[in-house]
Amino acid sequence: MMPTVATAQRDLAELCPEPVLAAVMCHRGPGASGLKKLFGSKDPSSQLAINNWLVLTPTALRIISLGGRTGMKPRKEVAAWPRAAVLVAVEGAEVSSYFASTGSSLDYRVHRLHITAADGTMLVTDVRSAPMLFGDDQDLVTDEAIAAESDPEVREAMLGLREMTDEVNSNLAAILTGCGVAPQPQPQP
Repeated sequence: MMPTVATAQRDLAELCPEPVLAAVMCHRGPGASGLKKLFGSKDPSSQLAINNWLVLTPTALRIISLGGRTGMKPRKEVAAWPRAAVLVAVEGAEVSSYFASTGSSLDYRVHRLHITAADGTMLVTDVRSAPMLFGDDQDLVTDEAIAAESDPEVREAMLGLREMTDEVNSNLAAILTGCGVAPQPQPQP
């Protein structure tokens, strides 16, 4: 199950004092070392967990770290910046995850967000552009691929994956617009 805005509203009720307008799952970007977290740096980039919520509320852009056995339990608010006082730049990137146990790696595309607060705090975080899809798997959710699929169950699964991708991109666009960033053309899956 892919986390949604409704999931964020429910799960973050105790940590987020405002209504959630848009939310996406984000992950530590490059340079956010686990060593900094281990040795107690107070910098927001070192306080990020592997999974985090990036949340737009009526007054702020918030990042809430997740943890627990599933990696999905809200732990703490890492940062909250007034929407008018934060700059967000976005770029496309490809990330590779290496699995030592199998000697293989998976590549996936992300929207890399560079967040700069008024106090100079900088944070880099990644939002998957197509959740649950890796590398060239994004070709599975194009109109042509879905139309060509003859198995109704497979076609339904493909449509579900595209719906998740569209929801993430829609919420990310709402967050960017809410922070004053001009809407970016979304890459086609």
